[in-house]
Amino acid sequence: MSPERLIEETAYFLNQVEARLPETKRPVHVGPSNGTSLEGRTILITDDDTRNIYALRSALEEFEMKVLTAESGADAIGLLRGHAEIDVVLMDIMMPEMDGYETIRRIRARDEWKTLPIIALTAKAMKGDREQCLAAGASEYISKPVDIDQLVALIRVWLNVAAMKPLSAKAGTACRLKASRSGSLRLLGICCWRAAMGVGQ
Repeated sequence: MSPERLIEETAYFLNQVEARLPETKRPVHVGPSNGTSLEGRTILITDDDTRNIYALRSALEEFEMKVLTAESGADAIGLLRGHAEIDVVLMDIMMPEMDGYETIRRIRARDEWKTLPIIALTAKAMKGDREQCLAAGASEYISKPVDIDQLVALIRVWLNVAAMKPLSAKAGTACRLKASRSGSLRLLGICCWRAAMGVGQ
């Protein structure tokens, strides 16, 4: 596993821990400077079921996100071409004609979308789902019915990761130089946490 992927996995773990905390014990994220604010961010929801789109749109608009929707993989790619401001994509896997796996692969085939955060939506959590989604090019996956707190935590993780991309290579190099095999994950986690919190910038 590359240092960059370890950083992403650690960020995901930290945000999952935060999502499970009671509201009163969660860290306070002040403003957009740490990359976790969802206000004004643009998300593309791709799902062939309009009921799912409505539920997700309603929930995410509560966080002041700008929501675009597509009911097919082809429509999603068309919207990406016309909306460079899209920050993150939610991609349903089980769609007719072009399914989510194929749509994700086509998105990743274009240089400008190689690092675009894509969260795959699966009908139910099955063994191997996450591996298949990651192999297709998804950043992460979440199963339906969607836990909104978990989804928001994932979105925040991947917005942070996207903001950290120029830093991640430097952090990974520094950690490779300093980390032993047994301590690498811990040190990479510290790098990720420091970067996400803006420490040392």
